[in-house]
Amino acid sequence: MNLPPDLVARLAIRLARSYNQGWATAIRKDAVWNWATASLYIDGSRSQRRPRIVEDAIDFAHRDSLTAWRISPREVQATFRDKADAFVADVTALEEPARIEVRLANFAAMTDGALWRVDKAVTSFSEGPWKPLHRLPPIRLVVQAFPEYLPTEASSLVYTDGRIASSYEPLETAIRRAGLRFVNEWERMRVL
Repeated sequence: MNLPPDLVARLAIRLARSYNQGWATAIRKDAVWNWATASLYIDGSRSQRRPRIVEDAIDFAHRDSLTAWRISPREVQATFRDKADAFVADVTALEEPARIEVRLANFAAMTDGALWRVDKAVTSFSEGPWKPLHRLPPIRLVVQAFPEYLPTEASSLVYTDGRIASSYEPLETAIRRAGLRFVNEWERMRVL
């Protein structure tokens, strides 16, 4: 993967705005969201919880935060932990084909807050080559639609090419059976 700097910055701004980080929410919507803008607002932020620019990457990690992320030309990833510092999930955007992979420690035990944080990352990463994936249903909808099929062990969901796939066979079968009806219902709900 070799993302242009302006896309790296745009992804970082989208993700930081979704988590209401002050440096990113200070950027007006009509401003140009590029590397220069992101650098200016990060450097000018007085927050202790601001990201760091390390060469061509934008990193966010804070000792009190349950969320950490790194966006660079080679890597687009967010990682989530619980209060006991145990792994909850990570979200990674990959190219060729464009897809967003979500690894989950225990899908069935995810709290509403964890689902919200993961959904925000998936939505924020739906930009550039991943923009078409934005129309797919969020993970919280998968949880609501298929509660009896949620795995209690580590598994993954992959957003790709107009569909969601699961590494957990019972959930994958349920999603496949629901097929486009599931995606179309989400599209209809978004329009309402």
